[in-house]
Amino acid sequence: VAPLVIATDTEATIGSGATVVSGADVDVHARNLTQMAQGAGDLVIVAGSSGTGVGAAASLIVSGEDVHASIGDSASVTAGRDVVVSAESQDQVVVLAAGGAFAGSVQVVGSLPALAFISSTTARIGSSATVTAAGSVIVDAQSELAVVALAGQVAVGSQDASIGVSNVSLRHVDYTQASVDDNAQIIARGQAPARDVSTGLRQSSNP
Repeated sequence: VAPLVIATDTEATIGSGATVVSGADVDVHARNLTQMAQGAGDLVIVAGSSGTGVGAAASLIVSGEDVHASIGDSASVTAGRDVVVSAESQDQVVVLAAGGAFAGSVQVVGSLPALAFISSTTARIGSSATVTAAGSVIVDAQSELAVVALAGQVAVGSQDASIGVSNVSLRHVDYTQASVDDNAQIIARGQAPARDVSTGLRQSSNP
């Protein structure tokens, strides 16, 4: 087994009760990008015309991420252009697990990568905050996970049985939220150039 455990905490914030005045943009942006590649392999060779070969390869990845961007409770933020509060989490993972067994009689081989991803991504304007922008006020939270997991095995024998098992286990728990809390006052005058924003819809090519 080749285990990999990752825990990250990324935060950008304007504190509670703070006052911020800018003639341009106010951008509160928290971003976490995780890119990883992991492989595991096992090869067993039993010489002679008889014997049992057992090979197994397992890869274990556990990732926990917290990404938060916020304007705190009762804060006052004024911008000559836009106010943007954004949180972004991206994971790009490649995993390869391969096992092989070569024996004269019985060959048993397996490859079993297991992946677990737990993420919390939030963008927030706090309660009773006052946010004034000559342009736009944007609160945006996005989370993306891309995984390529390959599991394979080779079992070769000269006489009796060859048994191969492959399985990829993936668990993904994702909490993503953009919010404006109670009693917050938001004024966006729309006098700056327009910005592209997320619609909140996620498209996939999978059926």
